[in-house]
Amino acid sequence: MAGSIQRGLPGLDDADLPRSPELLERAWAAHSPPPAYAAQYRRLAEAAVEAGIHPHDLDAADLASSGLSALAHRRGWRPATVSLYAKVARYAGIPCPGLRTPEPDRTALPLAPLLAQPAADASPAQVRVWVWLSVARRWPAPLPVWTGLRVEHLALSPAHRRLTVRYLQGSALGRPLATPADPAAAAWARWLQLRDGIPGLAESPWALPNTRRGNRPDVTVGSQPSERGLEAAFKRYVRGCLEREHARGRTPEPEMLRRYLELSYDTYRRHVMASDPVARDAAGLLDLAPGHSARGAVRAQRGTSLM
Repeated sequence: MAGSIQRGLPGLDDADLPRSPELLERAWAAHSPPPAYAAQYRRLAEAAVEAGIHPHDLDAADLASSGLSALAHRRGWRPATVSLYAKVARYAGIPCPGLRTPEPDRTALPLAPLLAQPAADASPAQVRVWVWLSVARRWPAPLPVWTGLRVEHLALSPAHRRLTVRYLQGSALGRPLATPADPAAAAWARWLQLRDGIPGLAESPWALPNTRRGNRPDVTVGSQPSERGLEAAFKRYVRGCLEREHARGRTPEPEMLRRYLELSYDTYRRHVMASDPVARDAAGLLDLAPGHSARGAVRAQRGTSLM
């Protein structure tokens, strides 16, 4: 009988069988997402198995009828997170309602507090996030890109007047931008100078390496950052910026404060793209799922220059 179940019964697939955790794990493992989305797919699959949700449950005419809606309610996911997981599921070949990623509140959210240059005695962790957001201000790449970005992908011109990002993953492309007086180049120059004096960071090949040891043995000074680690660092950095604003007597209004505290990197980059067509165009040249878009293929070997 076990062999019959493994082979599949006539007119019956595994979605119709009693849903043991093992069966659900096999069902989710049968799908393969693009490498750039492997981590998100793993988290989606783990959450679904815990909730007893089969990949077939995601197939529906709309979100309300999809198992993804029940999963989102159970996990307390925000709309942007639900949209991301719907996209990841489709990339893995799982039928799922198409959801447009919600744009951030169009009410202006001042980004200046997050882009203010850190003090001279700021920690490497603070400087790293400031550099990240400064470069992302002109090149708002998705979070997975930053975990794999290497020092060799960025180049400073003489006198540090221009920072050029050359990055290619799948069809992830760039093109020259004209953005005078942008602080991205100066921020990157400061980061390189700081790294040179810290063992572990100085020799790290990663653009945004971990700046301290973690709980896992593979998280060391200079090791490759993870999406979860970068997002956590982003949250800490935002809270630190708000504390500094409060110390200066510039505490935001309650509603604005709430929006800052709920800010994620993805929301930050969407604010950037909503307010800056040039940055939006640069981000639009990124395609982390080969085969899903051929946009910009002719410009594969160009660089993205950040003044």
